[in-house]
Amino acid sequence: DLKLPEVDGFTLIEKLKKSQWATIPIVILSAYSFPADKKRALRLGASRYLVKPALLREIEQAIEEEITN
Repeated sequence: DLKLPEVDGFTLIEKLKKSQWATIPIVILSAYSFPADKKRALRLGASRYLVKPALLREIEQAIEEEITN
């Protein structure tokens, strides 16, 4: 999610992409449906951006596609 208690999700994406875990896909599930938020998250390195409420099958499919590609 993009709204976290200690650090915002955008900052977390940046930190992860500059770390030893940079190659791990990041799937965002957020209540923020603004196109600018999605664009920013993807630009920073998120692989997918899903908006709540998302169907469980959508989430499963996104994760499955990311780990098999």
